[in-house]
Parts: sequence; structure tokens; C-alpha cells
Amino acid sequence: RNSFGYRFAYLDLAMTDTSNTKYRISTKPGPHHMDGFAVLLPRNGAELKHANMLVCPENDRLGSRLVNISLRKSVLMLVASGLASSPTEVMTFFHNSLYWYQTLQRNAKKLETLDVETEAAAAWLVERGMLTRIDESLCITQLGAATAAAGLLPSTGVQFADLLRRFRDELAGDFASWVGGLIYAACASDEFRAERPSRFLQYPGSQVYESVTFWTTKKLLGRLDRVDVRLAQCAHAVALYAEGMSERHIAHATKLSSGQIHRVAVDVAWVLDGLHRLSTVSELMIPQTTSNQLAMLARRVRWGAPVEALDVLRVAERHGVPGLGRQRVMGLLAQGISTVHDVLGTAKERLIQLLRNERRALALLDAAANAAGIGVVRWSSAHLKRGADLGIEPLVAACNEKLGKEYEEAVLDLLQRELRWTVTLLDDGSRQNVPDLLIEMGGMHVLLECKTCTKSPPLIKKEEAWAVMQKAADFDPVMRRVTLGKPAFDETSKAKAAASRDITLVEHAAFLEGVLRVHSGTLPPSEFLAWLVAPGVAEVERLSGKPTYSN
Repeated sequence: RNSFGYRFAYLDLAMTDTSNTKYRISTKPGPHHMDGFAVLLPRNGAELKHANMLVCPENDRLGSRLVNISLRKSVLMLVASGLASSPTEVMTFFHNSLYWYQTLQRNAKKLETLDVETEAAAAWLVERGMLTRIDESLCITQLGAATAAAGLLPSTGVQFADLLRRFRDELAGDFASWVGGLIYAACASDEFRAERPSRFLQYPGSQVYESVTFWTTKKLLGRLDRVDVRLAQCAHAVALYAEGMSERHIAHATKLSSGQIHRVAVDVAWVLDGLHRLSTVSELMIPQTTSNQLAMLARRVRWGAPVEALDVLRVAERHGVPGLGRQRVMGLLAQGISTVHDVLGTAKERLIQLLRNERRALALLDAAANAAGIGVVRWSSAHLKRGADLGIEPLVAACNEKLGKEYEEAVLDLLQRELRWTVTLLDDGSRQNVPDLLIEMGGMHVLLECKTCTKSPPLIKKEEAWAVMQKAADFDPVMRRVTLGKPAFDETSKAKAAASRDITLVEHAAFLEGVLRVHSGTLPPSEFLAWLVAPGVAEVERLSGKPTYSN
């Protein structure tokens, strides 16, 4: 990046009130403003101090951030990426970095202790279970790999791993009652409150002590900091935002402006995504249903809406429906229109009346009917390549391309390439109302129902997702019920599965990824079936074996 791009990466943190701040940022030279410009209007002393720092001449220079935020994170990322496997190799990397040359010119004495600090950082990571040391070599652990993949500070990873261990049973038993506590924990994490945080909480217009009172009524995963009112207000705003409350009401309750609410929600959603990633680490023994709930919470915070409204919101944004934000979607939800399928099933005249604009209503109908992008087949190129390596590319291509009965046959053909399990076609035309396939291995029996979407929107509804339960009613209850959906399930189906102990929903791309790892010999068939029958929405992060997209 040049100094222009570098400078505006930090301006984004300073513009805390986008509703009252006039700004323009251009990442490409324009005909009249070759460098672009930004105008900051600080609202308080803290913002003014930060703005003055940003416009100092020295900020025009490109500066390395390699170790400035967290040396521990740098060491962890280097080991996780395979670029270093010992403190010595970490130092070799540093010696060839921009950080080393800049520091050598500005303050060479600072480099004299870097090797000692690097060794101390590695020791800290080993002690916290993120790295293991074998002689002089450093190896990444599951916890360390998850923390690095999530981009979290190592100290945040340690905090979250401890929370997940201590509250495993509570979260599994009644996740809904802990939603507020999880949001508060995310805001109170080192990502926001470390000595060198990776993100910043917003500065409200004034202090509202009622936000502290709000948190005294919630179940928290740690101690409530009654002194940090700013933390309480930001977390309060995010909690209300995730429920779908209007930004006007949130601003009144917390004194955060609309722009500030959006900014902190995006950051908190990112942290919650990291918490979800950690929850998939097998050594923490978090149920998949809990991980599903954490992933949904992150999506709710990012979009500012309950689960039922997420699909419509995402479709509207991706297709540029004019003037259809979260509040209008919440209005549709109040009228019983919650899914993309509901939108298509609503009379055009009624939709125009509810949205108060014909152009907006027609654009939403068009977006719902052509909802491309919400159910895309991920990794298709990687799967085809791995299929070609294994000599089964036509079978993989058929699974990607076929629909309906032909999809069932393609899945059957692909599964039967593995001889260590037995696959039986149940729905062969001679029996009515039965699941499509039965997979057996040892004492494990899996009833698999295949569902594809042959019309828009490309999302499988909960009625179709749950059809396997009715079709399997006459089978032994110990047999696991699984629905394979192509390309994806709607959010309502996922929410229901995340609260269920009786069914697994697995999306096509995730299923194909697991089967190809079995065919590649990196994932034992028994482990794949154990993953396949875990209740909830099957998560690729929980699969062992070598990913198809890695060489």
C-alpha cells in the first residue's frame, strides 16, 4: 500500500459518527482530486486528539505494523502459516522485514532485545497451549491454529477458550439467555481493551449510566465493569441492534449515533466470528449446536436483525434493492413476511403497500426470484481438481450439476467409491415415503435425505429440510437423520437445526469436501460419519484431514 491507502486505513477508525461527519474517501485518483480527501468533524476531546494525530506529517510515511500491536500474534501467525518453525527462524524472518530496516534506521537499539522478546512470546504461547515445543522446533496446536485463522490476538484466544470451557454446559443448555453476555464478553475482550487493541470502542455523545443498569439484568460470562460506562453503552447498543431495534431508539438509549452503531457492530461481529471459530476446536468439546448458535449470533450482530430477517436483508443488499434497510425488513417481519419464499408468495399489491414504493417492491421481488450468491457452491474448482487427481472428476462434476433424482444417483455413485462403508438406495421406487440413502459402517447407521433447489430462491426451506424426520418415522430411532441440501438452507432451517438434537443439516459443498477427504485418504471414513451425524448444521471447520484446496 502507498501512504495514501495507509493513512485512510486509520481515518476509518477516527470517523466515529458517519451520520454527522461529512467525508469523502477515494482510493482511486479522480479527475479533480488526484489524491482524494477526507474531512473530519471531531465531537469531543478524545476524537480531536486522535484526529490531530492522524493528520501529522509523519503519518504520510509508510510504517510497518509487524510487531507494534502484538509480537505474540506475529510469532503465532508465522508458525501457523509455516513460515517459521523456531524462534531462530522467526528472527530470520524479522531480519528480512520492512520493520527491521525501518527500526534499524530510526532506533537500532530497540532491535537488540527483539530476540529475547521473541523467545518470551514463544514461551508464552507454549504455556497457553497455542504452540508446542519439541526440542528447538515450534508446532502449532489446534487452539493456536484457530486463533491465527480467526485473526484474534492470542490473549483474546486464551480468554475465549477459558470462557468456552467454563460455560460449555450453560451455553448448550440455554443459549438464548446468554446472548447478551456473549456480546458483552466480546466488547470486553482484549481486541478492544488491551494495551494495544486491534479495534476501538466508539465514544458515545454522553455517558448513560442506564446502560450499566441494563447489564445488571443479564447473565454475564465475567465480571461487570461498572466503572467503564463506555463499554456498557457500546455493548448495550450492539445487543439492541442485534434484536432489530431501530437506530433512533438505540441512539436515544445509548447515545451512540447511527454511524457509530454500525461501526461497533461490524467489529463485534468480527470478534464473535473468531469466538465461533474457536468453538470448533475439538479439545474444547463444544457441541456443534452451540457453534451454530455462535455463528448465527455473529450474523445477527453484523446485519442488525433477528435470524428470521437475515436472508431477506442479504438478498436485498446484494441485489441493490433501493431504500430497503433493516427497519423496512423488520416491518415485513412484523407482517409475517420473514423468508425469501414469503416475499415471493406475497401479492405484489400488498408488498407495494407495505414498502410504500412500487419500484422498491418490484426490485425486492426481482431480487428474491434471482437470489444468486446466497447459496453458491463453494470450492467447486478445488473439488473438481481433487476429483481429477483421484480419477473421479466426472462423479464430482455430476454432484455439482445434477438436481432432483439425478442428484441422489450422483451422490450414491460418489459414496460407493468408498468400500469401507455400505450405501443402500432406499428410495428405489418400490417403497414410498422413505429417505433416499442408508449409509452403514460398524454400528453406525445414517439415513440420508437429498434435497436440491430447482427454482429461485436457491434456499431449502425448513419443511423440506425436516422431511427426513417424517420419512424415517418407521426406522429404528438409533439411526441418525441427515438432510443433504444443495446448494444451501435458509436461516430459519439453520436456526431450528441449531436447537435440535435429532437432525443434521449438511450443505452440498461441505458434504463434498468431507467425502473427497475420505477418498484422498486423509480422513478416516468413521470420522467422516461421526462428523456427519453430529446434531446441528455440519461445519467444515470440524472436519479433520487435509483440505482439498491445499497442496
